[in-house]
Amino acid sequence: MRRLLSSEFLRFRSRRLIVVLLGASLGGSGLGAVIAAWQSTPPTEAVLAAAQAEADEQFRLCMNDFSGEDVEGSLEAFCRENVGNATSYMPSHLALVELPQILEGISSLTSILGLVIGASFVAASWQTGTISTIFTWEPRRLRWFASRILVLLIGVFVMAALIVAFLSGGLALAAMLRGSTAGVDGAWGADVLSTWLRVALAASVSGVIGGAVAAVGRHTSAALGVVFVWTAVIEGLVRGLRPWWTPWLLGDNLVSFLGWQRMEVQFGPFESYTITPGRAVFVIIGYATLTLALGFTFVRVRDVQ
Repeated sequence: MRRLLSSEFLRFRSRRLIVVLLGASLGGSGLGAVIAAWQSTPPTEAVLAAAQAEADEQFRLCMNDFSGEDVEGSLEAFCRENVGNATSYMPSHLALVELPQILEGISSLTSILGLVIGASFVAASWQTGTISTIFTWEPRRLRWFASRILVLLIGVFVMAALIVAFLSGGLALAAMLRGSTAGVDGAWGADVLSTWLRVALAASVSGVIGGAVAAVGRHTSAALGVVFVWTAVIEGLVRGLRPWWTPWLLGDNLVSFLGWQRMEVQFGPFESYTITPGRAVFVIIGYATLTLALGFTFVRVRDVQ
């Protein structure tokens, strides 16, 4: 098993597509940080003081105007998060305190990256015809496929984590030089770390789903096409025609998981359903498990040609 894993890790590391995508992602992250720093307006002490005064005033009004009955959690936390943040009242600038939201915003790109890598990594052996040689050396198909999926899971996680870490470091440097670090504290650091892990995990799950679908279709484009049709077309139709099925859709549960927040899904004027982050985790695992089961089945029974 160790030799098989070593072989798959070497195959993953040697894929030209993976090297190119990683290099392009890191280059794009660095360029994005430079652009953010260039377009940022460093706030002066007077601007900071005026923004803080406005935030305090809006926070006071929020505390006086709302009863807190319809607010999830404490009223103070609600007002502080929504209207009591001084960075919301500053001119255009890069605020480091908003880094978790920025990382959530790029999660779609890292997930697409994982999907492309997963589909390509699994389908390549069929497209190049090397699958016959692999099964001659390692005749136990399920063990080979499990090894490839494990390597894919770890490899995509490391790649996504590296990209997010590189982008975070670049934005942190840009914020210190040209932006603002106001509001950065221990809670912010924990939020950044948890968001970083969730983005990397979401990319890994996307890679596994792409790899499992590619094992069924035996072609990269087929796998990408199936996933695109499901997420962009079928789930869109479900939201419009069968809105009460929305809590079981992959896209909505990924949003709840990445933001780690409850989502209210409205079915009608008086009907709604809440997607919790914990429930979203189980739904996402369910999608990955189902596609993996299909992938294992097709790898086991299908001819290699």
